[in-house]
Amino acid sequence: MNIRIEKMKDIDQGKVLDFLVSEGILLFLNLHPEYQELYIKKYHQKTRDMFFQYFKENLQKKPIVYVAFCDEKIIGCGFVDKNGYLNSLFVQETYQKQGIGTRLVKKLIESCSQYKVLTLTTRKECIPFYEKFSFTLVEKSGYQDFVKMKLERKKYGK
Repeated sequence: MNIRIEKMKDIDQGKVLDFLVSEGILLFLNLHPEYQELYIKKYHQKTRDMFFQYFKENLQKKPIVYVAFCDEKIIGCGFVDKNGYLNSLFVQETYQKQGIGTRLVKKLIESCSQYKVLTLTTRKECIPFYEKFSFTLVEKSGYQDFVKMKLERKKYGK
């Protein structure tokens, strides 16, 4: 199994967009199991279109994007927008707990030296993961079990 992390190339943008949409929908359905049946029966395309538009608009703003590949298949992706916000980090479930998310976050942090502070919003159960990189809790998010975190550059050694 050959896993590599690379900065996104323009030619990969369509594949990355498809990956982000699929993983975004999976996360949404895991967070809202009550919508799964309704999603399957009625709103599949509408939800897909909504995620597609959201990620397409974000990728058009030229964020810093790193992609994890297993051979030629995309298995993970993360990006930081122009405001220093770690917008999304996804690793396919079968590849989780193998250090791929850690490698993606390290690459993103290293590539974002122009930002004194990086911020993100994540689920509560992910707090220990981000604390490994010196992110600290800022506040509870307004959405369910989510929290806001930040990384002050001086704490990461830059």
